[in-house]
Amino acid sequence: MPRHHRANAALVLAGLLCLLSACERAKSSARTPTTATPRDTTPRDTTSRDTTSRDTTSSATTSSATTSSDTDWFEDATPASGIEFTYRTGVEGNQFTILETVGGGVAFIDYDSDGDQDLFFPGGGMIGTTMPGSSRAPLSTSSESIAATSTGSTSTSRTSTGSTSTSRTSTGSTSRGETARGETSRRPAVTIDGAAPGLFRNEGGWRFTPVSYPARLAGPAIATSDYTHGATVADYNCDGFADLFVTAYGRCRLYQNRGDGTFDDVSDGSGATFAGWSTAAAWGDVNGDGFPDVYVAQYLDWSLERDSVCHDSRGQRDVCPPQQYSPAADRLLLNCGNGEFRDGTKEAALRGDGRALGVVAADINGDGRIDFYVANDAGANYLYLGAASFPLADSALTAGVAYQEFGLPEGSMGVDLGDYNGDGRADLWVTNFELEDNSLYQAEASGLFRHATVAAGLAGSCFSQVGFGTGMEDLDGDGRLDLFVLNGHVYYGGGQTSYAQPAFLFRNRDGRRFENVTARGGRYFAIPHPGRGAAVGDLDNDGDLDLVMVHQNEPVALLRNRRGSTAWLRLRLRGATQNPDAIGATVRAMAGEQVWTRFVRSGAGYLSQFDPRILLPAPQPLDIEVAWPGGRRELFPQLAPGRTHDLLEGTGQPTTSPTAVTPSRPAP
Repeated sequence: MPRHHRANAALVLAGLLCLLSACERAKSSARTPTTATPRDTTPRDTTSRDTTSRDTTSSATTSSATTSSDTDWFEDATPASGIEFTYRTGVEGNQFTILETVGGGVAFIDYDSDGDQDLFFPGGGMIGTTMPGSSRAPLSTSSESIAATSTGSTSTSRTSTGSTSTSRTSTGSTSRGETARGETSRRPAVTIDGAAPGLFRNEGGWRFTPVSYPARLAGPAIATSDYTHGATVADYNCDGFADLFVTAYGRCRLYQNRGDGTFDDVSDGSGATFAGWSTAAAWGDVNGDGFPDVYVAQYLDWSLERDSVCHDSRGQRDVCPPQQYSPAADRLLLNCGNGEFRDGTKEAALRGDGRALGVVAADINGDGRIDFYVANDAGANYLYLGAASFPLADSALTAGVAYQEFGLPEGSMGVDLGDYNGDGRADLWVTNFELEDNSLYQAEASGLFRHATVAAGLAGSCFSQVGFGTGMEDLDGDGRLDLFVLNGHVYYGGGQTSYAQPAFLFRNRDGRRFENVTARGGRYFAIPHPGRGAAVGDLDNDGDLDLVMVHQNEPVALLRNRRGSTAWLRLRLRGATQNPDAIGATVRAMAGEQVWTRFVRSGAGYLSQFDPRILLPAPQPLDIEVAWPGGRRELFPQLAPGRTHDLLEGTGQPTTSPTAVTPSRPAP
């Protein structure tokens, strides 16, 4: 079909789906409000060391969400958990910058090696004004190039909220499209500051302790000038301890886990930092030297000096669309194996026109090499398949995963992969902007993908939403991968639906179609939230997967899975001498004729890190076959259910009671 015919067909289909979506919203306005949520400009207390005070509205919402029915999949376990944390966007500053829209994520990290998954939350930041002469200085990235500009124009799928003006300057904000010129010396300066992160130690029994200060991730002597977004975890120096990589507008940061309960910021000394606007990141050994490298997704070539002023259709000030700014080039940092990194972006020939918000790393095509799938906002998505040598080629277009089914780009944010239909291949899942269905790409034996959103029964459900946090995981313990989507708008009042939006839950019925079971998800799923990042993992080690949801300027939520089963088995993979996290490994679990395939991945979801352990249904002992990074295959026979098995490459035997490294813990 000619491209312009496909485009016309897409517009007709979009119109029909939009009409159906409008009818559905009219029927269920209680779940999906059609009126804009007012922009909250009430100043909030951000002085707490490891927590952020909840406002009374959010507290009431959280409290009401704890009421559950017997059929609910999840219950809100936040109130008694000891976790009080809110990601800050700087909305109080009334600057309407696109920086506020990206939001924050969460990372599962067993930082103290005690077998329990701890939680790390980037803090975000504040955007405001100060009078000249203030000691508070604007965050600047002028010392280095923020990012390469676009190498070519791309088609766009997101529409602007209104007309734009010429760029704003950092010496003052403007309104109604007017540009600040010839300001007096008393004009306030717009500044960007970072907000402190939160690290919470899992004490077991759904109790967490804030430890950001003793862990040396926050405190008076710790710099917080970077406006942070996401985090990913890997043992980059192969010392047995999980390290943190944090993305930000400003400078991304690498925190080395010392193994004694504290972290060192080794960003500058390691070469693992640069100025710019980094969003998501994913680890993987790209060049096969045994040390994990890191792919850093970047968003826009934006700064306060380049900021524009936009209005919605009612003439109200709102955030500008991403097409208003040039894209930024992604980076690939190569691990030298001595604690240092070098920039391999040019060597790998990464594209520079992507506006990337999500990335997942795994062995997608089953050749033993690490691959990257990148979700880009308002542009084509990327698929970099690993090769024996550089450069890496973007195979997304030929594989069929660059665009939607009519050949049009989408506003993509969250991304994950997994074998949803049981054929042993890695399928791809992407969340998109409003008036765009989320995209399910089913892998074929030929190495190509076909768009399966409609065939899988997923079309229309989230069409009016803006999808961010997501995951393809077995949430009900039946062996089939389910889906969850955390939604929230980027426009405060200029979108098709409200700023706060409901999350969705989809059950994999038979490996072919998904059922919308949001109504059975629990009270959390009935309440709209300004959702962003989310992560999935077993927080209480009871054999089912829990959820952690991150919102903008609203407390995070911990959702406890209520569909637990004793018929489970957990795997923790470790490389023998190098690539200790085994990112890129593929696991096949066999019980008679039943086979489940799982992938060890990094960067899944949105700005977040999932629990790296693999959880499987196990009605009987399982034979586990592991295809390790590099292609080596190994069988671990008859692993008993109801416990965690450590699989060390090359041993052929699991360790069911591993000796955990127990670091000394500084007092919180």
